[in-house]
Amino acid sequence: MDKLFTLSFSIRDLADFIIYLLGSIVLIILIIALIKIIKIVKRVDKIISENTDNINKTVAALPEVVNNINDVSSSLKDGIGKAEKTIEAVEDYICETVTTVSESTEGLFDFLSIAGEVMKVIISFFQGGKKK
Repeated sequence: MDKLFTLSFSIRDLADFIIYLLGSIVLIILIIALIKIIKIVKRVDKIISENTDNINKTVAALPEVVNNINDVSSSLKDGIGKAEKTIEAVEDYICETVTTVSESTEGLFDFLSIAGEVMKVIISFFQGGKKK
């Protein structure tokens, strides 16, 4: 009876079994992945079928949208050019104003200096008259 239940196998047989087992597992995983991919493709196909009219309208409107973008871009370029000229004019005006104020300030300081000297003379005249 011992001979009926004795099973012998080699390491090669064990390695072959493990390789076949791993191959079977990989094959099952690939089949599951393909089933999921097929489901996703069906969903995408359904979404595209349901929205074909919207997609066609969007594609038909694209040239007009591109033209509008080009028009806006041109308008922006013109507006930026005008703004640049305006900024340059304001800059020139501010520089002229600062120069005028600086010159006026120098004239004012000269006037105040002269007025100060005149006041000193007047004060010294009155102080000199009191002492005598």
